[in-house]
Amino acid sequence: KRCEAIWNNYIVPQGYADFSITEITEDVVVEMMQYILKNPAEKVSGRVDREENPGLQTMNKAKSLINQIFIHAKQVMRLKQPNGKSIDNPVSQLAGNPLFEGINRHKQFESIDIEDAGRYWNKVKKLTNIQDKLFLMISISTALRVGSQIKLTWSMFDKTKKMFSLPGKLMKNGIPFETPIPYDLVDGLVKLKEAVNPDESDFIFTGRAEGSHYGNNRPRELIKKLGFDVTAHGNRTLF
Repeated sequence: KRCEAIWNNYIVPQGYADFSITEITEDVVVEMMQYILKNPAEKVSGRVDREENPGLQTMNKAKSLINQIFIHAKQVMRLKQPNGKSIDNPVSQLAGNPLFEGINRHKQFESIDIEDAGRYWNKVKKLTNIQDKLFLMISISTALRVGSQIKLTWSMFDKTKKMFSLPGKLMKNGIPFETPIPYDLVDGLVKLKEAVNPDESDFIFTGRAEGSHYGNNRPRELIKKLGFDVTAHGNRTLF
């Protein structure tokens, strides 16, 4: 509902629905975000938005949506520019843009400061425990909720489609959901599966007790060990 509302309320009215992905530049994204700030729409739920500036929150969600579209187009569909070069993700050029100053992040869901994102990613990639490394890299790349990701089973992983297919029972809204997985993480998951030789019903991220999965606090503990006092849920607001 949230993505559909952003599309219908902000993207379509601006005339961008028929744009080629190669036409979506940094300037176009900034124009989209400015339109959101100037034209707030009623929340899908109908509830009153108590944020001091709800337009900033909607703008941040829209930016994240555009980022996910480009990640899928670039890493899964392998789309190219007319000249054959890889497409550029305009959202990656917005770091430090003053337009996004003042975006409220709930204290309990604090995320890495954008200036520390590179250092954070580098530390995650250097984790020696393959499950821990894959968990955080998938969390950052897919923006899955922690409660959903810890319950992923091997039956939900499709290495051919490079997708996770989550049943409705794992989603907050109860609707089945598919999310693309970057190529390097697919390779990592395949290697992990070959190493542990699991049943399809087994959890990907296993706990200490037999048949258990990661606890809700494990991802945050991992991030703290890397030197960052933030939450795994905050990864959802990183990009």
